[in-house]
Amino acid sequence: MTLHEHVGFPGTDLCVSPIGLGPSAFAADVPEWRIHGLLDAFVDAGGNFIATGSACAPSTGTEPGRAERIVGDWLCRRRRIRGRLVVAVCTRRLDRVGGGSADVFRSVREDVGRSLAALGMDRVEMYCLNGDTPGVPVKEIVDFTEAMRGEGKVGFFAASNWSADRLEEARAYASRIGAPGVVAHHAIFNLASWSATPRTDGRGEIDGTRHGAHRRTGLPLLASQPRAGGVIARAVRATVAGASGPEHGDPLVQTVATLAAHHRCSPDALVLAYLLHQPFPVFPMLGHMHIERLYDAFESLCVRLTPKELEKLASAALASTETSRARGE
Repeated sequence: MTLHEHVGFPGTDLCVSPIGLGPSAFAADVPEWRIHGLLDAFVDAGGNFIATGSACAPSTGTEPGRAERIVGDWLCRRRRIRGRLVVAVCTRRLDRVGGGSADVFRSVREDVGRSLAALGMDRVEMYCLNGDTPGVPVKEIVDFTEAMRGEGKVGFFAASNWSADRLEEARAYASRIGAPGVVAHHAIFNLASWSATPRTDGRGEIDGTRHGAHRRTGLPLLASQPRAGGVIARAVRATVAGASGPEHGDPLVQTVATLAAHHRCSPDALVLAYLLHQPFPVFPMLGHMHIERLYDAFESLCVRLTPKELEKLASAALASTETSRARGE
């Protein structure tokens, strides 16, 4: 598979590249010219799935909606490709809005309007409901997304950092009424953060419970921070170079190094290949990086991992996580 080989996004009529650019690619501390260069390289290589938004790329100290505006400016320069792109927006944390259903839904409408204005668009293909709101019944949320879709400004809705129970409830209700409902879940998922036990720290990483929900429902995952910020790849390169450090002897680093050498690929490609081999659809959403690392990421589409290799990576990731916890990291 290559980045040019776009795939149907389950539960929608969208066709997307198997790897996307995520909101953290548009961080406030990255110069606009570098973001434009990354966007150019991504689409020229065949990518078409772009998720932007100020919630996951905070613009503290800068203009509101900077991330969307940068994408909008870039699209003005490359307007001929707009019809090929699938643009998603993930904005303010709804769990911090406060109030009831009416307040949350009003916030979503305001965010959609602001994002469309900054992007210079009249419609986005996907909007991510960022942050769970347990006080708002899932039924009301799904009904609201259907009403919004009917207005034509949003094609489909995704969720971000929801609990496993709420994800499954949303899928079940949407199925009963014959609606798309929540078509994807956006959350942190990488080998460095993988934990089989439920997280109690309030963070949004995929844990064993959420992973199980994705397996049971087949709900696609938009994997945030899929490279773990390049931490694993840097540790592998340091280990291969013979440098001693905290990563020396780490089971995950050693396993990634061994398998990357076996498959003759970069450590980044190996790490992303693990995500692409999950038993449910996973779309790694890359953050900002040097362009040469971008091509390392695309290499993952050519890596074929065996079930035994996947098990080795998962076991090593769990062992590494437990070691880090024991150290208090």
